[in-house]
Amino acid sequence: MVHHRRLFNNIMLVEDDEDDQQFFLEALKAVRENASCRIANNGEEALHLLRQAGWRPDFIFLDLNMPRINGKQFLEGIKGNELWSNIPVIVYSTSSFEEEKRACVQAGATGFIVKPFSFAALCETLSTVFNSLLASHQEPH
Repeated sequence: MVHHRRLFNNIMLVEDDEDDQQFFLEALKAVRENASCRIANNGEEALHLLRQAGWRPDFIFLDLNMPRINGKQFLEGIKGNELWSNIPVIVYSTSSFEEEKRACVQAGATGFIVKPFSFAALCETLSTVFNSLLASHQEPH
């Protein structure tokens, strides 16, 4: 059996703001041109995407403040489900409160990034996140 190193190119963005979605997609394309990103507008849509057969995200970027099922509820839900609990979730929020960051990490988030205001800063942040996640998830040859 031949083992291929995973490329970690399947991304899910759970974000209700269309401008933030577009900003993220442009930065993602600049940082990981082969990445495929599916967008959910809230936690309910994200759960629906996860239930689709044949597709599984390698990483989930998750906003916290959304209608229906918010980011914290979604995070707690997937971390409590053995099918999805090992998918790295990066909280992607405007909040910079330390207690909120701590609560998300305690709930199972892999990381927490505050939404940058500039395109260059977002590209740099995404690049750092991907390099860190890829380094910690390398598969043996």
